[in-house]
Amino acid sequence: MKRLGDFNENQIDKLMVQVDRNGDGQIEYDEFLGWIGTPKATVGIVGEEMVSFSFESILKPLFTVYTRGKKNSISLQDFKECHSIVQGAMHALTSEAGGASVSVLVTSDSERIFKEMDTNCDGEMSFEEFVAWQREALFHSGISQEEAVGCIQKLATLLEAVFLFYTPGRQDKLDAVKNPVMQPILDKLSNCARELWKKKRNSNMKTQTSPVSLEVWQQVPEALSTTSLVRKNLQEPISTKGVSKMNVRVYSCIPAPPREECETMAMTTEQHRWLAKVIRDVTYNNGAAKSIPYHYVFEGNTWKCSSDGKLFDEALTRLSPEMRLYALLLSETDFGRHTLQWAQVETCLKDAIDMGIISVEDFLEYRMSLEKFVVRAAADGDEAMQKGAACHQARKALAAELLPQVILSPQQIMAGLCGLDILPEQTLWEDVPTLRVAGN
Repeated sequence: MKRLGDFNENQIDKLMVQVDRNGDGQIEYDEFLGWIGTPKATVGIVGEEMVSFSFESILKPLFTVYTRGKKNSISLQDFKECHSIVQGAMHALTSEAGGASVSVLVTSDSERIFKEMDTNCDGEMSFEEFVAWQREALFHSGISQEEAVGCIQKLATLLEAVFLFYTPGRQDKLDAVKNPVMQPILDKLSNCARELWKKKRNSNMKTQTSPVSLEVWQQVPEALSTTSLVRKNLQEPISTKGVSKMNVRVYSCIPAPPREECETMAMTTEQHRWLAKVIRDVTYNNGAAKSIPYHYVFEGNTWKCSSDGKLFDEALTRLSPEMRLYALLLSETDFGRHTLQWAQVETCLKDAIDMGIISVEDFLEYRMSLEKFVVRAAADGDEAMQKGAACHQARKALAAELLPQVILSPQQIMAGLCGLDILPEQTLWEDVPTLRVAGN
């Protein structure tokens, strides 16, 4: 990659996460071919040469349409106005267009998409945020770079054509019955959008976790506790001079790689060690902040300080993506001693996004599936609620009210992600019970 362009180590690490989809630390030939042809890749093939690929330059015309040519960022109102045209065209052509066959980052309501992609929360979508949204929406599509370039250019042209007939607040001008000129334009717009953002899941997703490794997760020592780990960390001395706030959080707690002589045999809890990384977030009176990492080893039923952070990092790298997420969730529940409410689940899943385990689209899809589940469960047998939930805005309001009351176990969360083909199946979360709502 360094020979190809000016890539630094951090960028190459991120590229590795993009390409290595099964998380085994190696790039297989099929993974490489699958990655290099997608719009998300920063390189592509022209003729027989591998060259740098500028997705940003391809997206500039489409971004200009979304801004309506007025400025260098997209307001929420402009985004809703422009994107509702795309969504309306897809829904009008066929009811299937708004289903799971199209990216959630396109079919979700415009306000939710905007909120997720406005990462600095300034109420505007910058060009960088717009590019990140498109990369994310195209991640699972399977569309090639060449096809994506053509579709994006065509989509920008068609949207420009729509705006020739569009008056803000006058949806009737886009009605194909009242305005027959619009019909062929909207049909082409729908087909182009569906081709660009179609969703293609990996049905052959397989776990890389061995049965021996799984046995370690099934035999967690009773004394293993993240609560006791936090108490242990608080005993570590630190200067409190000028400190206004300090927070201690367990980053993750994972099994240590098995010793050579144990790799081919079932392991007992006495034979195995666990590793943990704890982070102290310190804020000072002058506004400065820093995060201080600490590493620990659980051995002999007690946590001991470790100066070897490399051991934890190597162990984390060896875990498959689903087991890295499972470790985050288990750590948050103090190894099953507690359950998780949605706010805690959301925090863990956003950590998983930062770690490259899941994408923003995966997170949105899971949250929307959970919202649908709780709304259906609440309205089951209640005719008045069923009628109210028939309205889109009423469903959103009901979901917003019920989601904070949901109680989930790590196994239920993992099972839900597997059911959406976001992560591979695993015996640890097979046949888990349904979720609960607080108070029920």
